[in-house]
Amino acid sequence: MNHLVAAAKQVSEVLLSLDVRFAFIGGLAVLVHGEVRATRDVDLSVSVRNENLPDLCLTLLKTFASRVDNPLAFAEQNRVLLLSTLEGVGIDIALTLFDFEEAFIQRAKNVDVGGFGTLPVITAEDLICMKVFAGRDIDFSDVRGIIVRQGKGLDWERLDQFLPELLSLKDDLSGLRKFSEIREQLGF
Repeated sequence: MNHLVAAAKQVSEVLLSLDVRFAFIGGLAVLVHGEVRATRDVDLSVSVRNENLPDLCLTLLKTFASRVDNPLAFAEQNRVLLLSTLEGVGIDIALTLFDFEEAFIQRAKNVDVGGFGTLPVITAEDLICMKVFAGRDIDFSDVRGIIVRQGKGLDWERLDQFLPELLSLKDDLSGLRKFSEIREQLGF
C-alpha cells in the first residue's frame, strides 16, 4: 500500500508544480471512502484543455514511463495517459472531457494519507457516480462498500438527482437499477 501512496504523492508533486487541478479516483478513493480492497495502480483525473494536453503529457513523460506505444496519440484518442513509476506502479491519468469531471475535481477534498501528507480525493458521492457509470462488478462492489461505510453521511438527494442525468449520457440506465437494488438492500 505504501508504494501506491508514494506513487500518488510523486505524480501529485509533478501536477502541483504545473499548477494543474486534479483529484484521485479509483482504488485510492475507495480506500478513503469505502471498504479496504486490493488495488494495484493509482487512478486520477486531471483537468486539461485540449491545447494543453501535449505539454502536460510530455512533462509527465519526463518523470514516468509510458505503458503504451505512442503515448501522446493514445492520450489524445482515449483521453487517458497510461504511465508507471520506476518501481512499476501503474498510474492511470484520466484527462477530463466533460463538465461533470471538472466538477468532481472542484469538489475534491484534501485527505491525510499518513506520513505522505495530503492528496486531493473526490467525494464519496462523486466516487459512487463514477463507479455506477463504469458499471463493472468490481465497481458495484465498491459502491456497496462506500454505502456501508458512509451511509447516512452521503448526500442522497444529490445522488438521486445526478445519477440519472449522468447515466443518460451513455443511454444506459441499467446502472441506476443496480444502484437502487444495493441501496435498498442496505436500507438507504
